[in-house]
Amino acid sequence: KSGIETITQELIPDDRETVQIEVNELFGDKLGVRLRMEGLVVSNFDVPEAADVGWRFGDEIVAVNGKAVASREDFRKELAEA
Repeated sequence: KSGIETITQELIPDDRETVQIEVNELFGDKLGVRLRMEGLVVSNFDVPEAADVGWRFGDEIVAVNGKAVASREDFRKELAEA
């Protein structure tokens, strides 16, 4: 179970909302979302049910369990420890 903090990027860059998505369990061994090559931005769903836990296209992951993540390596490390 981990809390993944995201910033939803709307059409107007200054109009962003920070939300926390509670991930109680993975979908098999997957988080259920695909990330863009640059940054930690949700670009697609590997598992359609990922939307049911709160993920949205354009979400940018900024923290896992309150620990800031700035790269895929940071994200993977914190997610593995969650």
